[in-house]
Amino acid sequence: MANYFFSDLRCDESLISSFQNRELEDLYINSKKYFNKLKNINSDFNNMHYYLPDNTSFLRMHKKDKYGDNLSTFRPIVSYVNKHKIESYGFELGYYGFYLRVVNPIYKDTEHIGSLGLGSNLSDLMNELYVLNNSIPLLLLNQKNILKKNINISQNIIEFENNIVFNPRNNDYINYIIQTTNLDILQGQEYKIVNYKNSKYLIHNAFPINNFNNITIGKIINVVDVTEDFYHLHHEMFISVTINSLLFIIILFLIYIILDNYIKEFKKIEQNYNQIAMKLKNISRNLNPHFLFNALSVLSELIYKDPKKADITIVKLSKFIRNSLGSDSLISLKQEFEFVSNYLDIQMIRFENKINYNLNIDNNMLDRMIPKFSIQLLIENIFKHAIIADKNIEINIEIKYNTVNGIEIIVSDNGKGFNEINKGFGLTSLEQVIKSYCHGELSYWREDNYTYFKINIKECHENLNS
Repeated sequence: MANYFFSDLRCDESLISSFQNRELEDLYINSKKYFNKLKNINSDFNNMHYYLPDNTSFLRMHKKDKYGDNLSTFRPIVSYVNKHKIESYGFELGYYGFYLRVVNPIYKDTEHIGSLGLGSNLSDLMNELYVLNNSIPLLLLNQKNILKKNINISQNIIEFENNIVFNPRNNDYINYIIQTTNLDILQGQEYKIVNYKNSKYLIHNAFPINNFNNITIGKIINVVDVTEDFYHLHHEMFISVTINSLLFIIILFLIYIILDNYIKEFKKIEQNYNQIAMKLKNISRNLNPHFLFNALSVLSELIYKDPKKADITIVKLSKFIRNSLGSDSLISLKQEFEFVSNYLDIQMIRFENKINYNLNIDNNMLDRMIPKFSIQLLIENIFKHAIIADKNIEINIEIKYNTVNGIEIIVSDNGKGFNEINKGFGLTSLEQVIKSYCHGELSYWREDNYTYFKINIKECHENLNS
């Protein structure tokens, strides 16, 4: 944020000119909007200070009437920036607390005219980290990277060998942990569990603090109360084992149902003279076990994360399985759409809403009969071959009717596409059924980065359901 602030300020010609000409009042007026904007964006930045090239204070926006004092010794970061003409920052422990100072050189054209520093109270910043992460942050810095100014070590500061640990919330158990554990976590260990009275705390490295030269000068350490997590661990493990066992039993049962249907279907094919009709019945029972396993996997996660969405998924999955086990080979468009909608809704949950679909049909056509799974098979084909990682997939289903071609079903998607299509059992069987028993045809093509499948159905023989 500070970098964007300095960039905007350097582009303000009137402000830079007033600083170059040492016009104190004009500089104060020109800077006031930036100072207010800075505090509105982040109230933790409450110091804004202009310095001359000789390290003399020229204007404190937070204390306008105090200026002219030389800060060479008092604030060496200013001397460093003015000498080397590079941005820098440092930590300062003083009478008003623990501060982060960011200082940038200021130029008028190519002339170095001084520098500008911003100051932020670290207590406020650390408290914001506490609110965001729901854990207590500690700041560890080597003492050589901290400027101390006429202060006594406060209760919020703990000295540890050559380090200073800043504990803004001043919790007793934090001070105890720091003083009694030798802070192995500070010496490179990634995490540690510490017992204090009847509680357990997890200490872990959060992230390093680097200077402008990308050199690590400290780190942020988080302390998390995990007492309740340990208390519930065995209970949650029991629930997890129980749920996983139930899911395993359900999977075995569903596999049994699927295999049993396959066996029954094979016997019917052997006995029926009309192989094409029987292929249609086989399609209606060709429930994809991969989809079923993926749906159950999604369901096991939702039980913990979103029970309400898990309930919805269970209802849709049960409808999907029930419809797939029906014996009719011809169903209405309304029934087919219900089946497809349940399938797509489950896939949307699985792919975290990266799937969008549109259904476009005249309500007057909902009672017209089509071979079961005609649309479902095309939709399933998209999830087998067209899904691209990290890309939102749009699926469009359009149904219309004309006197020449009869029912026209168009399914399109903007997925992976194809150069040549290899028709498997499903597409081949569907094409034969549509051609032999519905006087129609199946076609496909690529256009404008979309893949299109079209089914034309004139009229299907009623004996498909016999």
